[in-house]
Amino acid sequence: MLRRPAQHKDYDPEQYLRDADNRYSFDPESGIYKPKPYDKEKKRAKFKILSLSPFQWGTLILAALTLLFLVKYTNYARLQWKEAKRTSDQSVISANAAQSAAGTADTTLKSSQKSFEIDQRPYLVSQVPEFAELPAPNKEIYANETIKNIGRTPAIRRYTAMSLTRFDAGSKEKLIKFLGAGFNKLRTQNEASAKQMESYAATIREAEMDTAPQDSYFGTNQNSIKLSEDELRNLREGKGIALFYLGLINYRDSFGNSYETQFCYIYFGPYPKVWHICDSHNIIR
Repeated sequence: MLRRPAQHKDYDPEQYLRDADNRYSFDPESGIYKPKPYDKEKKRAKFKILSLSPFQWGTLILAALTLLFLVKYTNYARLQWKEAKRTSDQSVISANAAQSAAGTADTTLKSSQKSFEIDQRPYLVSQVPEFAELPAPNKEIYANETIKNIGRTPAIRRYTAMSLTRFDAGSKEKLIKFLGAGFNKLRTQNEASAKQMESYAATIREAEMDTAPQDSYFGTNQNSIKLSEDELRNLREGKGIALFYLGLINYRDSFGNSYETQFCYIYFGPYPKVWHICDSHNIIR
């Protein structure tokens, strides 16, 4: 038994017909009316921008402004970091330049100070020896040596050792050994004199010997030497015998720098005032 579909009590046929255009659309290809896609129409209507509420508009604008602010702030922070890095690098460069300039200034100052000390240093130089009296057979022979300070400042704490020594002619190696032993002995004497002065300084504060600029002093050989008549004759004739006058002076300047003067002279021949300078051991350092 067929039944008519149940109808809603509020059903209005005329209204249903009026709404047909909203529910159907004409398809030209098929020539018939087809139902409009309900879901698409609903989504299209839902997302139409003109249908946004004022609250939604405000939220959208606020989000856009927040995004813009974040972009601007990020760019500003990046520029700040670059500037800080540039300033830091410049500070390092400036610090290195300052350190280099300070090192250069210190080196220049030390070099200037050293040059000044060298320019102002004392110079003790020896003069030609002179016999205290003419050499005579079997009699002790002494000779005096004059030392002068030709520098610009005093030579302080000076110690001087001198010797007059006979040398019999021989090989070059013999002469070198002779001179080496002679100056080693003089150095030992000066070292002993320095220690003795230090012991004196404990009770005598002025226990030292100084020489002012352009001032001079003289000393005499501290050893004794005698020649027989034949040896003295050979000495005067230059036959295998010579006398070596050796000297060593140790001293300081007012800056605490240490210096040394060595001198060496040879005597032989008929003229007692003629001494010959050695080829070595005549130095000032």
